[in-house]
Amino acid sequence: MKSKRKLNKAFASGIIKPGDILTNVKGGKCMVLFEEKGFMLENAKVFKSLSRAAIVANKNSGGESDSLNGWAYWHQNDKKLFELYDGI
Repeated sequence: MKSKRKLNKAFASGIIKPGDILTNVKGGKCMVLFEEKGFMLENAKVFKSLSRAAIVANKNSGGESDSLNGWAYWHQNDKKLFELYDGI
């Protein structure tokens, strides 16, 4: 539940907006969707969780981790999301 509240707060504050493109250090991308507050990977798979999207993106790029923090994995304008979130 904490993660869902954090995500709702990030949307409400404008940190994450529909149409934003999030990136990761391996060059993968993820688009923020509006209707579902979901996250669409480059292969068009949609996830409601930043962490689940991070795990799948990481595996798609050859990684093996089954546990990733999406707030640390995804970046926006060269900053980790959790760094942006801590500012609100």
